[in-house]
Amino acid sequence: MKEKTERRDGGFTLAEIAIGLGILTAVGVACYSMLLSATILFAKNVSVNTSGTILRTSLDRMYIDVNQAYGVPKLINVDGTPAASPAPVDGVAGFSFDQYLGGPYVVTNPTGTGLGASTTTFTVKFNTDALTTQPVPVASDVVMLDNGVTRPVVSSCTSSVTGGVATVTVNLQAPLGSAVVWDSTTTKTAFLVHKKAYVVAPVNGAGELRLYNNAEGVSDYSNSANYIVLSRELSGLAKENTPFSLVTQNGNPFLKITLSMQDQKVNNALANKQAKEFNTFMQLQTMLRPRN
Repeated sequence: MKEKTERRDGGFTLAEIAIGLGILTAVGVACYSMLLSATILFAKNVSVNTSGTILRTSLDRMYIDVNQAYGVPKLINVDGTPAASPAPVDGVAGFSFDQYLGGPYVVTNPTGTGLGASTTTFTVKFNTDALTTQPVPVASDVVMLDNGVTRPVVSSCTSSVTGGVATVTVNLQAPLGSAVVWDSTTTKTAFLVHKKAYVVAPVNGAGELRLYNNAEGVSDYSNSANYIVLSRELSGLAKENTPFSLVTQNGNPFLKITLSMQDQKVNNALANKQAKEFNTFMQLQTMLRPRN
């Protein structure tokens, strides 16, 4: 008799396949969930770090400028007009200030009675000693007379030095407009400043921090030729487009700054995460006081 041998190939049953697929799916979902969380956390950290860097850089720039301001900054609106006094509780869009460059300079009195309203040229002097020397004015600088009551804008200057004293002839862009009167027994001094301004303007749903390096005589604050952009990522909320105000502490005036921003590079990845697990908004608040 011949024995019949039945051959049977090895394999998995349907139940075994279902169990294996279930385990593989569970492991895959767990791995994907961890990868997604890690990716979002990475995006959040990058955004927070970028937001912090931009805010810190902007604040450092304003701190350096305000620290060199001559007098307390003046609050302005987004179009450069003077802000209401007192300012709104939530602040205003910008501030302007006179950056201190030099002084005091001694203003010569050729007539013995001062400078007339039609004056377009006058002379100032200063000592050239290393400890007391002053910068020579250049175009667009402002020579402040009578504590800023009269502030002519410089067109050009020529200077000479004799016996350790520099004599500078200052040519103005326009006549003084009002007389500066003093007698020959009085010494008239002047200071050299340069007007600057910072403004936060709403642009395309965000806030744009602008620096006006030469704000003296600027009438159109929306003209991009008059400013440089320091940041385009400030918060676009209406109440956060007015981050500047003046406050008093211990009898001293301070410029209060509250900047809010959100980095825009990974907004799509974090669009549905801001309200719960993740948040890349950052706010920085400080108070600055002019040194001069």
